[in-house]
Amino acid sequence: MAIDQQDIDQVEERIDDHVNEPYHRGPCSGCTHAHEGENPLCGDVVRLEIELDDRSTLRQVWFSGRGCRISQAAASMLAEHVEAKTVDEVKRFSATDMLRLFGARLTPNRQKCCLLPWRVLQAAIYSPSSRATAGGNGRPKPVPAGLPGNDPRRSAGFRPLDPNALRRDFAFFSRPGESGRPLVYLDNAATTQRPRQVIEAIVDAYENHSANIHRGVHRLAEEATGLYEAARRTVCSFLGASSPQEIVFTGGATAAINLVARSWGDAHVAAGDEILVTEMEHHSNLVPWHQLAERTGARVRYVQLADDGRLELDGLDRLLGPRTRLVAVTAASNVLGTINPIGQIVSRAHEAGAVVLVDGAQSVPHQKTDVAAWDCDFLAFSGHKMLGPTGIGVLYGKRELLDAMPPFLGGGGMIDRVEVDRYWPAGLGDEADPRPARFEAGTPPIVQAIGLAAAVEYLNRVGFEAMVRHERELTERAFDVLGAIPGLRILGPPPEARGGIVAFTLADRRGRPLHGHDVAERLDRHGIAVRASHHCAQPLHRRFGVDASIRASFYFYNTLEEIDLLGEALQTLLGATRADPGGGSLR
Repeated sequence: MAIDQQDIDQVEERIDDHVNEPYHRGPCSGCTHAHEGENPLCGDVVRLEIELDDRSTLRQVWFSGRGCRISQAAASMLAEHVEAKTVDEVKRFSATDMLRLFGARLTPNRQKCCLLPWRVLQAAIYSPSSRATAGGNGRPKPVPAGLPGNDPRRSAGFRPLDPNALRRDFAFFSRPGESGRPLVYLDNAATTQRPRQVIEAIVDAYENHSANIHRGVHRLAEEATGLYEAARRTVCSFLGASSPQEIVFTGGATAAINLVARSWGDAHVAAGDEILVTEMEHHSNLVPWHQLAERTGARVRYVQLADDGRLELDGLDRLLGPRTRLVAVTAASNVLGTINPIGQIVSRAHEAGAVVLVDGAQSVPHQKTDVAAWDCDFLAFSGHKMLGPTGIGVLYGKRELLDAMPPFLGGGGMIDRVEVDRYWPAGLGDEADPRPARFEAGTPPIVQAIGLAAAVEYLNRVGFEAMVRHERELTERAFDVLGAIPGLRILGPPPEARGGIVAFTLADRRGRPLHGHDVAERLDRHGIAVRASHHCAQPLHRRFGVDASIRASFYFYNTLEEIDLLGEALQTLLGATRADPGGGSLR
């Protein structure tokens, strides 16, 4: 049907009006909730600040940001439209409604620009601002040692973090290493240390609020339930999800991925279908898909790596096709540190009609994650790699996908009703009870979730901009120090394309490879903890022609001096090598 030019002109004029004279652009003086999101395809940013009254009405809606005229005009239109609406009305305001409000015909990629403020708004109503999350006495919650009171992303001038000051929050760093040397912990990709704030939250939960949840009417049960569900809301806000019902607590990232493979995969993948993975995946994001293929007759195909350790995205385009049902990809490699362009990958996969699962185990702890901006369908990550306890992970899933998935595990808590000969599974919750109970059978990791929420709050105080900058400095220093060592080969891309992970191989003075376990054991004598293995990524190591590697992985509490100590220890180690008929070895 032909489009009347007059209609087009009117729409363009309306867009220009909102760009040139935006509605409520600026800060909200009385805001109670706020959220910020980014479109990874173009870098557009929208921040919405809202004031909710005691009747859950949006009294004020303000926006700020940067980007194209589509995203900024859409933010202005949305702020004007939803002001004085209730939270329930905002929840019912769908993506389709947003596109209708905007009024212009847009391509799929431009629709993402238009929908950015809508996704931010859906997250903002679940995201209390710092004023709304003060302690019970009305004072702000304690700030970790060495940090400014404000998140550096919001401060007028960026202030780098002080790792030495932050280390005072970690009792771990007060213990000496071997022979009284300072302990240098460079195995953060395996697990991180925990600050006292997280440990205290765990101890408090066990000492003062220990009870099972959602099953009792006594005070302790209600307290434990409140803390557990508050943790879900904290994670929801942290990820930019639209609802706590999209946050499933699991036993870890591996459990989260297996849940999707069993529940979504068994229901949606059939013989002849294709599952795309990459050569850099952790075994936890490979084996479940091979098992799914064995059960269904599907085929697993993989995107290759370039020599510099980055994905060949042209290869992704060649592999995507009408039989592609799922793309499973890590946001950051646990070996190479490569940071993948998830927004681009998701967009290309969706254009082919495929669902995307992102393994965020190595990215969520280190960089700001916004699932609405990525538009990923599933995201899995673990708590213990981000200051939290072991035994807790998270599966984020879009509500419409989770709602169509059958339960994975059966038992208590995941049912609506049970008869002798059949059962009815629970749903995904509602305003009063937001649990995606269908996927949380049995007693969940209650205290672990509380500890994870404390870890999230700590990381938010540290600030991801400060963290990213500091880890980049550590990685650049590692490239300078390790790159000067003869016989040392760093795997993967340059510092600007990776996170704080540096994996390498080492040869002796005669060029003979040294076994990684020998190197790691000798470094341990110097009080330096690294990891040496294939790091659950055997296909990746075969791609680079090695069986294993030595991995140093960093976090915000590591220092430049520790990188120098690593280099000095490796130089000392090389001086201790001797000739051996079977290859290089250490005295």
